[in-house]
Amino acid sequence: MDRGDRGPRDGPEASRPIRDAWDGATDALERAALATFNPLFYGLRSTLRFRRRGYREAPARGAPLSPTMSLWLGGDRARALAGRYDVASLHARLHLGSYALALLRLDLLDLVAARAPDLVLPHAGERLRLLDVGAKNFDSAIALERFFRARVAPASLTGIEIDAFRVYRGLHSRADVAHYYLSLLPAAAPPHRYLAGDVLEHEERYDVVTWFKPFLTSGALLRWGLPRRLLKPEALLAHVADRLLPGGRLLIVNQEEHEAEAQAELLESHGGLRWRRVDLAEAEMKVDEVAYAFVATRE
Repeated sequence: MDRGDRGPRDGPEASRPIRDAWDGATDALERAALATFNPLFYGLRSTLRFRRRGYREAPARGAPLSPTMSLWLGGDRARALAGRYDVASLHARLHLGSYALALLRLDLLDLVAARAPDLVLPHAGERLRLLDVGAKNFDSAIALERFFRARVAPASLTGIEIDAFRVYRGLHSRADVAHYYLSLLPAAAPPHRYLAGDVLEHEERYDVVTWFKPFLTSGALLRWGLPRRLLKPEALLAHVADRLLPGGRLLIVNQEEHEAEAQAELLESHGGLRWRRVDLAEAEMKVDEVAYAFVATRE
């Protein structure tokens, strides 16, 4: 599980500010309402499993980019990333927001690898197996496939999302969008996959596991429409870490400093992982809101 998304037609994700203090009567009412209704709507989505064919993207569709995003997308850094990781070839098949998000994720991966070179793991096989936890609509798939293909080896991607049937304004679900993004990638064996389900019930093992913006507080979880019972940071980290093959890499990305501190405590309490924190707050990447990353190796 991780922080939710606004939907592909709205451009790159913009995470809501994290408020977990719940101050005042208004927050108390909001918390009570979310705690009551989230399980109902989440249960309905999970039961209906809504899918609709025909999802496509193109640059002319989707919401316009913000001036800041447009400026970054036209800059030297974005152009260099597009060339280095062969993303420009997908421009005609993505919304501008989706294209920008792919470059932002590549920017993040590139910056993390520069500061924590062990992210680029030695790999003797022909293909990596990679799991993205809390994949949402798997909007990270393009960046992950391109990055590891260029830096390590081609990857077979698996995205897993517990709330895979959230429906966007265009009446397509996260699952619809995810399958479209996977259709843009080179064929893989084993094939790329998008799984609707709980990672705690997933038992396969991988060379690399990525986890963008995991939920660490009940406030963030509730405000993104999920039942409070799904907040299990300790159990989730233990199980996700166990999905790594020996020597495998785990990349966790957090949004705010207090989350990074909580993440560090969780990693410290978990044996079997050698990890380092990467502070991106002062890095060139200013458009996306993530600021902290952790790279861990299973010993």
